[in-house]
Amino acid sequence: MIKETKLRNITTDVLICGGGISGLLAAKALLSLGLSVVCIEKRTGGIKEKKLGSDGRSTAILDPTVSFLKSLGIWETLLKKAQPLESLVICNLSKDKGNIDETCEFPAADLNLKTLGFNVPNDFLISELRKDLSNHSKFIYFDNVVIEQLVSRTNEVIVLTNQKQKISSKLLVGADGRESSVREFANIEKHSFDYGQQALVFSIKHELQHKAKSYEIYEKGGPCTLVPNKTTKDNGYYSSVVLVDRPNEIDTASNLDRKSFSSYMNRRTGMILGECLVQTEVKKFPIISQISKKFTGDRVILLAESAHIMPPIGAQGLNSSIRDIEILTELIATRKVGNKDFGNNKFLLNFEKARAFQIRSRMIGVHMLNKVSMYSSRPIIEARKLGLRTLDKNPTLRNFAMKLGMYEKTSFHL
Repeated sequence: MIKETKLRNITTDVLICGGGISGLLAAKALLSLGLSVVCIEKRTGGIKEKKLGSDGRSTAILDPTVSFLKSLGIWETLLKKAQPLESLVICNLSKDKGNIDETCEFPAADLNLKTLGFNVPNDFLISELRKDLSNHSKFIYFDNVVIEQLVSRTNEVIVLTNQKQKISSKLLVGADGRESSVREFANIEKHSFDYGQQALVFSIKHELQHKAKSYEIYEKGGPCTLVPNKTTKDNGYYSSVVLVDRPNEIDTASNLDRKSFSSYMNRRTGMILGECLVQTEVKKFPIISQISKKFTGDRVILLAESAHIMPPIGAQGLNSSIRDIEILTELIATRKVGNKDFGNNKFLLNFEKARAFQIRSRMIGVHMLNKVSMYSSRPIIEARKLGLRTLDKNPTLRNFAMKLGMYEKTSFHL
């Protein structure tokens, strides 16, 4: 890995804007093809930075994504802190009685799998990617760098930065998040939907074993998701929490002291894991859907949150982002075999075709689920409970729903 801020004129195969999980993982994947990669990140903190500010979030990496990470040779390292997810349990919490009154469990065994996936802390995932990339001779990383000008030409795209660098590449990949500068410079429009929801993210210690089960608990305002963290019998049982609700409810909860907030969570979880104690700082995030009008520009591709953002339901967010990276890698690998240009209009069209429909259809499904989770009217609650009962009693429908959440291509045979 080369990190040399004195470099002013740089030529590379691919330039990636964004040094988060998606940007670093895209770099890892493209380097595996023998390409040279430059990554620029607007925040400070070099590629070898060891102290990462944790935002308390973790990522449920689903089984198909695990297969891709294995192919990149990084999965064995991530297993150190990865908690297996053997089952998902969707629950309805009775507002009147304060207990779980309906459940439907989706075990991995129903799909002949050992796990649905694994839960990995975001800060650990980023640190391991950084560590891996820091040893790569074809990788250059710049922090505290932003794009000031973008010029697309027939055979290359040129980026001028605030550090007076001129970076020429065959392809520019935007992985720089919901306020993507790449999207802006490429003049790609975005459409956003604000749900009027916010999320609190934190970790809890709980009385009962999670038994490798993840829970989505629905009441009103949005889901409360519990995802098991890797723990041992010696240090107790822990889970990551994403609590989604209306802003007034979130504000009330977030202003409670630690003891009162733990009591609040006991009620909100229906004590499904027994008594719980909030363990970490509580972070707040807005809940929106956002999608780019298109995922490509002139020698530009948008990935991950630069292209699409979904509410935190069913672990769709980062897994869809990693699928973007997998598709991009496959398309470039195919072009390389024939020594063809990756970045021309035909290549960009192939990426657009591969991702646009899949992402939009998935976003519609997540959008509908989130809207239903927000309503507190009796008919909606009863319909939700009926849906859970129906799925619980019908293995065929239940397995179809599982495949729909896990895989992008699903066939349904009665």
